[in-house]
Amino acid sequence: MGGAHSTALHVMKPVELMAEFGLTQRDILSFEASYDAVRGSSPHITRNQWMDHWNGSDFPIDPDNDELGKRIWNAFDVDGNNKMDLEEWSLFCAISQFGSQKHKLTASFALCDKSQDGLIAEGEVFNVLRRSMRMGMRNEVRQKYSSEEAQNAKARRQLVKESKRVHLSPEQTKMLKERSKQIMEAADKDKNGKISLDEFLAAAQENPDLFKDLLI
Repeated sequence: MGGAHSTALHVMKPVELMAEFGLTQRDILSFEASYDAVRGSSPHITRNQWMDHWNGSDFPIDPDNDELGKRIWNAFDVDGNNKMDLEEWSLFCAISQFGSQKHKLTASFALCDKSQDGLIAEGEVFNVLRRSMRMGMRNEVRQKYSSEEAQNAKARRQLVKESKRVHLSPEQTKMLKERSKQIMEAADKDKNGKISLDEFLAAAQENPDLFKDLLI
C-alpha cells in the first residue's frame, strides 16, 4: 500500500536542483553516493532502510525522533509509492544541506501536514512543537553519554531510563499551546481554521522568530 502523497514538495531533475539550490556536479554525485550507501543492494531506499538510517544505532531510539523520521519519509516520498528513489533522496539532501529558509519552511510545512491534505491545523503545529522540545530535552540527556558508553549495557539501561523520564511540564505545554495559537492567528488569514502553504510561508516571512522552532 502506498504512502501519503506530498502536496508541498516536488522532485527535480539534477539540472533543476543545481539551478534551484546553487549546487555543483560534485554535490549531485555526493547525493548519489549517499543514496547508494543507504539502499545497498536494493533498487531503491525502503522505509525500513530509511528508518534505520534516520535513527542510527549509537543510542536508544528517541520515540519523537522516530516519529519525525516517519513524517520525513511521508513528506519526501513525493509520489506516495512507499519507496524513496534517487530524485526524492536528492531533494531531501538538497533541502537539508543547502536549502534556503523558504525551502526549509516548505519542508517543515510538509512535516506538520500529517494528513498530507495541503493544510495544517493548530493541533498539527502543536504536535510538531511538542515533539521538537522533547527531542531537545532527550538530546541533553544523551550528551552526558559518549557513543562508547551508550554501548555499555549498564550505561545504556540508565540512558533508556533517563530518556523515558523526559516529559514536558504543564508550563512548557501551556507555552507551546500559546505559540501554536499565535502561529495560527498570524497565518490563518481567511480564518477557516487551517493554514495553506502560501499562508504559512507569508506569515513566516513576516514573523520569522515565531516560526523558527518549526524549521527542520
